[in-house]
Amino acid sequence: APLLLFCFLTIVAIFGAADSAVGWAVVRKFVLFAIMLLAANLIASRKHMMILYQGLFLVSGVAALVAAGQLVVRYAKVRELHPDQIYYQMAFEQRVTGFMGHWMQFGGQQMLIFAALAAFLLLGRFRRPLWWGVCGLIAASIVFGLTRGVWLGAFAASVYLLARWKPRWIAVLPVLLLAGWLVAPSILRERVHNALNPSGDPALSIRLEMWQVGLRMIRAHPWLGVGPNNIVPEYPLYLPPGKSPIIGYHGHLHNNFLQLGAERGLPALAAWLWFMGALAWHFWRARRRAGWMADAALAAWLAIIVEGFFEFNFGSSQV
Repeated sequence: APLLLFCFLTIVAIFGAADSAVGWAVVRKFVLFAIMLLAANLIASRKHMMILYQGLFLVSGVAALVAAGQLVVRYAKVRELHPDQIYYQMAFEQRVTGFMGHWMQFGGQQMLIFAALAAFLLLGRFRRPLWWGVCGLIAASIVFGLTRGVWLGAFAASVYLLARWKPRWIAVLPVLLLAGWLVAPSILRERVHNALNPSGDPALSIRLEMWQVGLRMIRAHPWLGVGPNNIVPEYPLYLPPGKSPIIGYHGHLHNNFLQLGAERGLPALAAWLWFMGALAWHFWRARRRAGWMADAALAAWLAIIVEGFFEFNFGSSQV
């Protein structure tokens, strides 16, 4: 019901947009929801499900190896061509993408699969060295992917799974983070340092501007928003008078909640929140019969929600 309501209100918002033609592109994404429902009904047994999960883990591990190769090649190229811009190039121009076309898609996928594999290992008790190795590869691809929203999402999933496995291990996380900080390469330290200084980080300063623009859009159009895919042409109209937008990508607002509210209005945002809440509730109720798989779904859900405060990951078809 909430998913259908969200789709219906999205279509209503298209008719209320300044440019309705560009909005219809989002309707094509509705087929993704049908694909998920059909795929779930094609799973014949628990054994079949296990094979699918393990295949997914292995493919993600291979993607992590591809990303490692990309990291080595791109870092060498940057050192040769831009020795004085290593951080900027690696953080904003040359991030690893695995099999994907963009690092956000790659990072989001690795984050979700990491959540499932961690549940598989900790709660499913499938602790063969192979799977620990694959988990390590995926975790490394997340770290060196340099996408901080993905870091936060994976961390949230880890905290949830540790709480479900052995809660006392949560106390060890700060020690592990401190140890990681001490041995981390300088580029990782700088990435963390810049996250604490938004004014000095282009990725964060542009987000702060976007979020303010999104709030103004919602205040001006609370019922239908400015229309799907209308953020770009409408964006300058919601900046303070005489201010030009910060140079960067303005195709969306880098926040699930503000994006859906600004694009499609508060009713559509409420339907989406209902949908996400319903998913979490059903995952939670399924824990007794589904075991670690339900916890994998909850961990992945939590990762999407947390990363979604800093990225419009619900708008990425791959994720």
